[in-house]
Amino acid sequence: MLSCGMDSKIKLWEVYGKRRCIRTYAGHAKAVRDIVFSNDGSKFLSASYDRMIKLWDTETGACLSRFTTKKIPYCVQFHPDDDKQHCFVSGMADKKIVGWILTRGDNTGV
Repeated sequence: MLSCGMDSKIKLWEVYGKRRCIRTYAGHAKAVRDIVFSNDGSKFLSASYDRMIKLWDTETGACLSRFTTKKIPYCVQFHPDDDKQHCFVSGMADKKIVGWILTRGDNTGV
């Protein structure tokens, strides 16, 4: 399970057994508003008040990509289909929904 908060950190929790924090991910400059795992759990997205959406590798903790429209992202969600996990959407502070394709390489919305 992932959690995020006002301290700008993301935490991965063990929900069975000891119920402890396994890893802490740092990389946002401001509070993190939303997080979501990919279907296989190997990656996750985070949306922050620093106006950045970041794609993370769950295992290594590395930030794989960064995305911005220069607006605050309120929520993020991967496409639900396994064969379309390279696509995600974000709900932005300017009341727009932005679609993203990870394979484009330019880190701009569609």
